Amino acid sequence: MSTNIDYEKIFPDILDLRGLSSGGQRSVFLGQHIKYGRIVLKICERITNHARILRELEIIKNNNFSNVPKLYETNSRNIDGVSVLYSIEEYIDGENLRDILNKQHFFSYHDVIDFMDKILQTIVELEEKKIIHRDIKPENIVRDRIGNYWLLDFGIARDLNAFSLTATSDNFGPFTPGYAAPEQINNSKRQLDSRADLFSIGMVAYEMLAGYNPIIKDSKGILNVIQRTETVRLPDFERSDKVNPELLLFIETLAKSSPVMRPPTAKIAYNWFKEITK
Repeated sequence: MSTNIDYEKIFPDILDLRGLSSGGQRSVFLGQHIKYGRIVLKICERITNHARILRELEIIKNNNFSNVPKLYETNSRNIDGVSVLYSIEEYIDGENLRDILNKQHFFSYHDVIDFMDKILQTIVELEEKKIIHRDIKPENIVRDRIGNYWLLDFGIARDLNAFSLTATSDNFGPFTPGYAAPEQINNSKRQLDSRADLFSIGMVAYEMLAGYNPIIKDSKGILNVIQRTETVRLPDFERSDKVNPELLLFIETLAKSSPVMRPPTAKIAYNWFKEITK
């Protein structure tokens, strides 16, 4: 598409549009919608990953999950002779965890509790709909200006009610190294459920407390990261403030390499978490 497109003329209900990011076939804009307030406009050329984009939009559109930005509108449109998919989504004013980690290296004990409370609650709701996010990582979590945590980007989410978009014969499923569970990496579809998201939450929570991801730190390439994931054991770390040992045990259990060693469901994990932190 041309870079000189007047998007405010194409989307007259959105004012003050400005670009946030652009890459590949996807462009993201921030604007003020006359009905919804501050929004994010995403425009995707319908060339590659069409099925995954539609799956992502269907999951968000058909559900109203806690701590997930609302999807107000989605449709297709011809822009500059190109058929595109667009979505208008709720804007979350805040910072993603990666940017915060890069600035302050680690989070307070209470911040980690707040993060786990919000995101575990979301995973329980996803589990009830048989949906697995599969990409929980600092880049996909935003802390807003009042301290709430939001889960973004359902681009590789798995809807267990629908057919899989990954061939069973593929050696690997879609994953982010250092955060994806072994069964997700290995495309072990029969084992794949919300326990994969629990693994990712455990890794993110540990990184928030320790300031680093132990699978990624000092690794020697992606194959080494995959190998470490298969045998992960979270190392001990020291903090100047005292961290609840029961919470550390909980995080360690979430991040077990074998899914049978993790809590069997997100709901059981969340109930255990509430018992620890009440």
